[in-house]
Amino acid sequence: MQVKQRNSYSKLMIALAYSAVVVIWSTTPITIKWSGEGTGYLFGIVMRMSIGALLATTMVFLLYRKLPMHSAARKAYLAAATALFGGMLPVYWGAQYISSGLISVIFGFSPIVTGYFAWRFIHENGFSAMKVIGALSGVAGLLVIFSEDMSLEGDYFYGMLSVLSAVIIHA
Repeated sequence: MQVKQRNSYSKLMIALAYSAVVVIWSTTPITIKWSGEGTGYLFGIVMRMSIGALLATTMVFLLYRKLPMHSAARKAYLAAATALFGGMLPVYWGAQYISSGLISVIFGFSPIVTGYFAWRFIHENGFSAMKVIGALSGVAGLLVIFSEDMSLEGDYFYGMLSVLSAVIIHA
């Protein structure tokens, strides 16, 4: 009986975590746009990363009582910080020039870029033609939805390139 309760609890926690990720990532482009309004993109990203670091550190101390600082842990922290901050900085800059919808469209390439990197650098077999077709179909759908907002002129183009570079860094 206790194993069944633990299994139900685990499924509930997974569902809650999944739901939180969906809510966070689906609202990220619009919050990036809002946080850069009036204050500038750099203030927005520094505040977001600071709040995230504070919350993560608080959770670690509440759940585990100490923050591991051995060599492997420090390397993991550096890699995560580089991917998060390095990946988000170009998004915040690019958001000055493009719509939040287009940010979503460009980030639709994330599974493709991540899959390519996994195939190229760690020889993962999961990069199949059907997965590429599925990912491209999703991106094509997003392009259709947001095509009215798109332009290849001036700062708009640089905004798109900036967000695309964020996808690559993040992957």
